Amino acid sequence: MKLHPVLALFAAGPIAAILHEHAWVNRLPERVATHFGADGVPNGWMSRDDATTTYLALVIGLNLLFFLIALSLGALPSSMVNIPNRDYWLAPERRDDTVRKMAVRMAIFGVAVSTFLIVVFQMDFQAAVDAHPSLPMSAILPAMCVFFLFVVVWIGSLVVGFRKPA
Repeated sequence: MKLHPVLALFAAGPIAAILHEHAWVNRLPERVATHFGADGVPNGWMSRDDATTTYLALVIGLNLLFFLIALSLGALPSSMVNIPNRDYWLAPERRDDTVRKMAVRMAIFGVAVSTFLIVVFQMDFQAAVDAHPSLPMSAILPAMCVFFLFVVVWIGSLVVGFRKPA
């Protein structure tokens, strides 16, 4: 399987997160609120270095996980790949194309997860530089809803994209 065309997608999230972190790291206070209660009041804190390291580790680690899953799809036995109509799509004559399509889908999912994390950490970083940090649910709820909608559409595209042709 040739993955090089989708490598840019897999790299997009981590690169964006690194640039985002670089833009914020020197503006953040030494102590950053990193967990907020339902009322938006911070109830967990980290040092600036720990907060930014955690952020980058999450984005890079998750994208690496998605990349490794995509990379391993071609080597896995069909019984370990869970897609609709698996026997049809992983038949020898379609397997390479199916694995390539799944790699692209995993890369797109990685971009969506990275985007969601960047948005959440943007809110957190912005709250951290405020005199009285808070992160009300009204701020994070729209991002959660958009990400949830993306996941529903992504799963729907898997079901539709891998239905058995008539």
